[in-house]
Amino acid sequence: MTTTAAPPLLVEDERVSVRPPLLRTSLTVAAVIAVVVLLVDQRGQLVRAVAALRHLKWWWVVLALGLEATSMAAVARLQRRMLRAGGTRIPLTSALGITYAGNAISVSLPLAGPEVGTLFAYRQFQRRGATQVTAAWVVLVSGVVSSLAFTAVVIGGALVSTNPAAATAGVVGGLTSLVALGIGILAVRVNAVFCFLDRVAVLLLTLVKRVLRKPAGDPRELVTLARDEVSLLHLRKSSWAAVVLFALINWLADAGCLSAAVKAAGLPLPGRSIVLIWSAGAVTTTLNLTPGGLGVVEAALIAGLVAVDLPTSGATTAVLTYRLISFWLVLAVGWMVYPVVQRRGARVRGAPVGEA
Repeated sequence: MTTTAAPPLLVEDERVSVRPPLLRTSLTVAAVIAVVVLLVDQRGQLVRAVAALRHLKWWWVVLALGLEATSMAAVARLQRRMLRAGGTRIPLTSALGITYAGNAISVSLPLAGPEVGTLFAYRQFQRRGATQVTAAWVVLVSGVVSSLAFTAVVIGGALVSTNPAAATAGVVGGLTSLVALGIGILAVRVNAVFCFLDRVAVLLLTLVKRVLRKPAGDPRELVTLARDEVSLLHLRKSSWAAVVLFALINWLADAGCLSAAVKAAGLPLPGRSIVLIWSAGAVTTTLNLTPGGLGVVEAALIAGLVAVDLPTSGATTAVLTYRLISFWLVLAVGWMVYPVVQRRGARVRGAPVGEA
C-alpha cells in the first residue's frame, strides 16, 4: 500500500539526501584523493602489469576474471542471505554494488579504510530497510564467518602443503585463531560476562548521548531493545550452511584467481603450496601497512612462488596479473558503482513507505 504523506523521519531523510552531510562529502573527497595518490604512486607497477598481459595465455586470464567475480559475488550473496533473516530483502544487484563500493573504500583509504568500508555497508543496508540492529548484526556476523572460513582455508592449505615448517605454522596459527574465538563465544555465554558487557554497552551509549545528543531515549532501554531484537535474528541450518559456503567460496575463488594467473604466465601450478602462498598474501593485506597491501602483497606472493622453484620473472608476471585483476580492476569497478549505490540508497531512504 502506498502512503501519500511521509512520516517526519522520512521527510528529514529527504532533506539529508538533497544536502549531503559534511562527513559524507569529506569522505568522498578523501577517497578520490587517495585513489589519485595510489595511481600516481603505483603507476610503474600498473604499467608493468598491463605490459605483462601481452605474453599471457588468455583463456587462463578469462578464468581468473571469472573466479574473482565469483569471489565478490559470494560476499554479496552472504550478506544478502543474512539480511533476509532480519526481514530485509534487497536485489542481488544492490548487494553487489554495496560489496564492490565498500571494498573500494576499504582498500583506498589508508589506516582506517576497512572500518570506513564496513561503516559504508552498514549505512547502505539501513537505507534499504534494515534496522540499525539488523545492519550491525549483518556486518559483524558476516565478518566473523568470513574470518572463520579464511582460517579453515589456511589450515586446509597448510595440511596439504609439502613444506613441513610452513604447514606447522599454518595449522598452529589457524587453530590459535579458532581457539581464541571459541573462548570469546563461551565467555559471552557466561551470565556474569554477559551482564558485564551489557553494563559496558549502557555506559558507552550514555557517553555517546552526552556528546552527540543522540540517540533519543534511555540508554538502558535502548540496549535492552537492541538485545531483544538480536535474539529474534536467526538463520535456519540450511541458511547457515549457505552462509558458510559463500564465505568459503569467497576465499577459494580468490585463491583460484591466483592459480589461474600462474597458469596464464605459462608456469606449472604448485598445487600443494598455492593456497598457502595465497594465504600469505591475504594475511599481509589485513595488516593495512599500505592501502590494499600494495607492494607488501606483491613481495610476499613473489617470494612464495620463487620459494617453490618458479622463476622470478614468471612469478612476477603471474603476481602482477593477479593483482591487476583482484585489486586494480575490482577497485575500478567499485568506484564506478559507488555514485550509483549512493544515489539509489538515498532514493530508497527518501521514498514513501509503500514504495521502499
